[in-house]
Amino acid sequence: MHKRILLINPRIGSTKSLTPHLGLAVLARQIERTGHSVVTLDYSAEDSTPPLEKCLREYGPVLVGISALTPGADVVREIVAQVSQWKEDTVIAVGGPHATLYPEDLISVAHLSYIVQGEAEEKIAEIVESATLQVSPQIIPCGRPSIHDFPAPAFHSFHNYQNIAVYPLLTSKGCPFNCSFCSIRHISSRVWRARSVENCMAEIREARKHLPRLRHVRVIDDEPAVDRDRFHEFLTRFAQERNGLSLEIVNLRAKDVSEETLEMMKEAGVFEVCFGVEHGHPFVFKEIDKGESLEDIARAAELVKRSGLFLRCCFIVGLPYDSYERMMESIRFAKRIRADFFHWNSFIPLKGTRASEWFSANGRALATKERFSLPGSGGFFVPEPSVETNEFSREEHKKAYVLAVLETDSYILTPRGLVDIVRVMFRYDLQGAGLRSLLRQPKCVYKHALRFHKAGLLSYYVRRYLRDGLVSVRARRTSG
Repeated sequence: MHKRILLINPRIGSTKSLTPHLGLAVLARQIERTGHSVVTLDYSAEDSTPPLEKCLREYGPVLVGISALTPGADVVREIVAQVSQWKEDTVIAVGGPHATLYPEDLISVAHLSYIVQGEAEEKIAEIVESATLQVSPQIIPCGRPSIHDFPAPAFHSFHNYQNIAVYPLLTSKGCPFNCSFCSIRHISSRVWRARSVENCMAEIREARKHLPRLRHVRVIDDEPAVDRDRFHEFLTRFAQERNGLSLEIVNLRAKDVSEETLEMMKEAGVFEVCFGVEHGHPFVFKEIDKGESLEDIARAAELVKRSGLFLRCCFIVGLPYDSYERMMESIRFAKRIRADFFHWNSFIPLKGTRASEWFSANGRALATKERFSLPGSGGFFVPEPSVETNEFSREEHKKAYVLAVLETDSYILTPRGLVDIVRVMFRYDLQGAGLRSLLRQPKCVYKHALRFHKAGLLSYYVRRYLRDGLVSVRARRTSG
C-alpha cells in the first residue's frame, strides 16, 4: 500500500541553520526507494516552509517523523500534540540525538508510537512498512550501518529546495577520540567509518544538476581527517572538479593542520579553517583529554594565519574544574592565537560523558536539560548556565561568558543587540570591554562580509535575509 510520509525538523528559538537537514534528506531517499512519497519540512533552515497545519491538511500523511534535539524537546512534544489533534490515528515517530540519548524523556509522551535511536538509514524502510499506532511508544534501536554506499540525500523533498546554496556533505561518521564533554560516541560511535572519495564526488556532481543556486559545500564530519591520505585525496579531487564551488571543513583538529594540508585546502576553495580549542587554561584543557596540547593549537593557529586563510576557533565556558580566574586565562589564550572568529559555548552536561559524571559529583544542576543553551530570540544572547560549582557560580559563569564574547568580538551588532549589550555591560560592570568591542564592530562586520564573499555567498545571504524578513512580516500580519 502506498503511504505518504511527513518528516519534520523543528525550529528551536530564533536559531536558523545555514544548511538543510542532511539526516532527514537521507531518510527521505530511503523512503522513496520503497515506493512511498515523502515531504520534508525543515523549519530550521527555511523561513518560507509552509505551516504544519496546512501541510497536514493538504498532504494527509499517515506517518510523521520528527528529528529531536535536546534543547528543542518541548517543541517536539508540541508538534506531537498538534499532529494527534489533527488526526488521532496518525503514526508518529521521533528520532535524532534526543531520542538516542534520552529515550526515557519521550516514553510518557501521549500519541507517540515510536522512539528511533541511532542511525536509521537501514531501518527506515522497515519502520515505514510495519508502522502501526501504538498505545505507548516502542523503542527501535538502530545499528551502525556501513556508509560505503551512503544514499544520496533527497533534498527535492524539501520546500524551496532550489534555493539551497550551502550543501552539507558527510564523508565519514564517528570520531575515535574521547573528549570528556562530547556525546558523539553514543550517537555515531567512536568507530570511524569513511565513504570512498569517488562516492562523495558523485554526490556533489548529482547535487549540482538539481540545485541551481549551489555555491558552497560544507563537510560536516565529526572528524574528517582521521585518515590523512584519504583527506588529501578528497581535497585534490574537489580542487579538480569544484568549478567555482567553495569548500568548508567544520571539525578539524589542530594536529590535522600542516603546511601541506593548508595549501591543498586553498586549492580546493577552502577560505577558513575551524577547530575546537575548548579552553585555554592548561589544567582545564588537560582534563578534556583531547589528545593534543595547547602548544599544538598555538602552532596550528600560527600556520593558518600565515597561510592567509581565516581562522575560526570554538571555546567552552564552564567545563569541569573551570572557574572565573581560569576563564580569564582562557580568554587571554584566545586573544593570543589571533583567530578571526570565535564561538563561545556554554557547557552542556550530556548523558554518558565523563564531564557530566564529574558535575554529578561536584556541581549543582541549574536548568533542565531542555533549557541547556536554548537559543534566544535575537539580540545579544547570554545563555543560562546548566550547572554551577562552589568555584564557578552561575553569575560568574555568565559574566565570564559575556566578557569572552566582548573581548573577542564574537557577535554581529544589531539594533536589538545594542540595547542588550548596554544592559549586560552595566549589569556585569564591563563598560570598558563593551565600549572597546563596539568600536571594533565595523572591522568585525567587514571581516564577516569578506568571509561570505570568499565563499561566494554574500549576495545570496543578503537576498535570503531580506526574503525571510518579508515572510516573517507577512506571517505576523496574517496572525494579527
